[in-house]
Amino acid sequence: MQDIEICIQTKDFKTIAELFDAAQFCFRFRHIVSKGYSAHLKGFPRFRVKGMNQCFCIVTEAHYGLSPIAFSDLLDASVCGFPLLPLPLYVQGLSDVVTSQREKNATFVVQIEYLIDGMDLDEDWCLKYLDGQAQAYVQSKSTPIAKQKRMGSHPKYDDNLTTFIHDERGRQAALKVIGRMMESRGKQPSPCSSYSKHV
Repeated sequence: MQDIEICIQTKDFKTIAELFDAAQFCFRFRHIVSKGYSAHLKGFPRFRVKGMNQCFCIVTEAHYGLSPIAFSDLLDASVCGFPLLPLPLYVQGLSDVVTSQREKNATFVVQIEYLIDGMDLDEDWCLKYLDGQAQAYVQSKSTPIAKQKRMGSHPKYDDNLTTFIHDERGRQAALKVIGRMMESRGKQPSPCSSYSKHV
């Protein structure tokens, strides 16, 4: 089971770590030896939930390329049941890390591609919500050609719109995901403005 990653402001990190150390429901746990996805979490505290095969790590916002002020843009828990970081801030942060070459493994590159294909992010979305090198980087991976290239010629992707979106119905559902857009940085994308199947 994949670890849960809990992002915490650097200024509160030590305090939160101590609270988890004192908690009754979890305990410190060793990191798995991995050169894959989990490698980027090495060095951050890892905990295991008692009685469950579930671990979580607490990670600073800087690790994801986020500014501390990003926490002021969290969507209220009443909207989706828990505090949620708007997708544009997360993609901007990951892309800033990748383009600055501070992330030595491919973890964040893969995460960005998963987000592009899972949320059907397109060039217009990039122009509305991203800036700097991150905008150009994500935009280059958000074109119809780039999405088609990631799918390749495997039969299971026949007629797919992206690696994860099978049809227009799935795309419409992705466009409505809470946090996909930020009202403060643009308007809700039109459901008809994004994807064209031709490459």
